[in-house]
Amino acid sequence: MTIVKNMEKIDLSKHIGITSHESPEQAKNNDRIINVTWFIGKRCNFDCSYCSDFVHDNYSPHVKKEDILNFIDNLDTKCQEMNKKFKIVFTGGEPFVHPNFVEVLEYCSKKSQVYQLGVVTNGSLPLKLYNHSMNFLNFLTISVHLERPRTETEDLINKIIELNSTETCFLNINIMALPGRFDILNTIASQLKKENIKFIIKKINPPDIENYKEHYVQKDKNDIHYESTDDYLTNKKTWHKKLKNNLEERYKEYYSEKELEFLNFFENQYNWPNMKLHFENNSILVNNSELITKNLNKWMGWICFVGLNSLYIEYDGSVYRGVCMEGGKIGKINDKCVWPKEPVICTQKVCICSPDMCTKKVKDIKYLGLVN
Repeated sequence: MTIVKNMEKIDLSKHIGITSHESPEQAKNNDRIINVTWFIGKRCNFDCSYCSDFVHDNYSPHVKKEDILNFIDNLDTKCQEMNKKFKIVFTGGEPFVHPNFVEVLEYCSKKSQVYQLGVVTNGSLPLKLYNHSMNFLNFLTISVHLERPRTETEDLINKIIELNSTETCFLNINIMALPGRFDILNTIASQLKKENIKFIIKKINPPDIENYKEHYVQKDKNDIHYESTDDYLTNKKTWHKKLKNNLEERYKEYYSEKELEFLNFFENQYNWPNMKLHFENNSILVNNSELITKNLNKWMGWICFVGLNSLYIEYDGSVYRGVCMEGGKIGKINDKCVWPKEPVICTQKVCICSPDMCTKKVKDIKYLGLVN
């Protein structure tokens, strides 16, 4: 199969399949690795304007360490039975806010079937903590939030440059493309490029405050329990769907014309490929953010392998096939899971989460041979 490097004459909308290219091993063995995205808690020490109450707060209870370790054990056992490996990316909230998080990383790193461990963090924790954690991690993703004070952002970039000297752990930076801050964004991009630090510029999904506030009524902060999260999860799925509605129009309201032009034409000079697009006679490597900027992240009706090649764990311990929650809940981390055996047919208008976007999918069953 030919890998096309010059994409200028390729119509990306004509792809008929997708596989992950997040690592050499995944590129060769898509079906032998389960990618787990673990939303380990809502607690966060930041309060970004584009991050909804469904994703962060400063009071939700921490998931029990025993439940976390229980699921890691079960996942490791299941992967042994299926002759698979697993990769876990911990997100939040801010994962390092959990009091036992570093202990969890160390425990997970010792399991027999672990392939990779990664964390997405806001970079606000002490350098010493990150240096220690990188002993158990394969990659660390730091999101740069440009709403923070300029001096804080400058300190973060210096911390990133120092962390980049760690050779055992891959460092990746997400620069959140905040409207009105593109001058700072360009400065940071130039700094990171000069230091040879991998980064991408993340197009922000415009916050839909009216929609999510309509469905989410904040409870008394002293009376939050996991047992009462069913309504939260139902409302989150509703909010998630509404968040994807009229996305192109909302981008135009959120960003200026000049900022959109920058995102559409210059963003991808910094990106590296994390997914492979398959065509009838060839394939090309791209970064998933390129599909988002070109509004090509639409696969409704496709056969998607979420649940077989991926899992998603909510902050309350509910386990789903993917971040999109297609197919409904399959279990809890402190109980049994019904492991999926078949792919699903996508019902989503837009796919906006990197883990779901990179999961294997085909337009029609006749193309399965191209992506296996």
